Amino acid sequence: MLNSCGPCGVRNLPHAEACASCGLPLEPRMPREEWEALSPQLRADHEKASGESVLGRRRWLENLRARRGIHTASGALLFGVLMTLMYIAWWRGHAAWLAALCALQFIAGGAAGHLINTKGGGSLKGFVIFESTFLVSFALVVLCGWADFPTDGRLAHFTVRAFWLGSLAATMLGLGFGRYLAFDRYDPSQ
Repeated sequence: MLNSCGPCGVRNLPHAEACASCGLPLEPRMPREEWEALSPQLRADHEKASGESVLGRRRWLENLRARRGIHTASGALLFGVLMTLMYIAWWRGHAAWLAALCALQFIAGGAAGHLINTKGGGSLKGFVIFESTFLVSFALVVLCGWADFPTDGRLAHFTVRAFWLGSLAATMLGLGFGRYLAFDRYDPSQ
């Protein structure tokens, strides 16, 4: 019966016209008169659940802020290692360029981890952020010719395989990382 806010996920009282956490307008699920007609015990239960949800969101936001550096480092490490291992297999050229490419992968992964943290987590956000990071990284590597992806007909499947394996790795990483940071895992009222 509680009135959930779509953007932030907090469960508000049924008669609430605005979210108690983010302040966005809500459409009340029941008029104030019906709310007053409920038994005191039922109203107390709803108020307790709503209060726990708001408190859970505040704790979750504090948790995200406190661990922003850890999530940035985790994103850098996970994405950087996955992409570096993939690119090392097809590397050609000077080792200094490989070191620069590895550093770029770690920086991109750190930026993706930080962005997911600041956007509040969620599987869809994690997927979009890590997948876009992978696509930009892969396009940069292929367009700049930094990796020796075979181009003749019989070996072209290696390029396609590298793209799909990298895309799958980034997808799984984004879904898992985003889900780990999502609010609904921390909401005590559910």
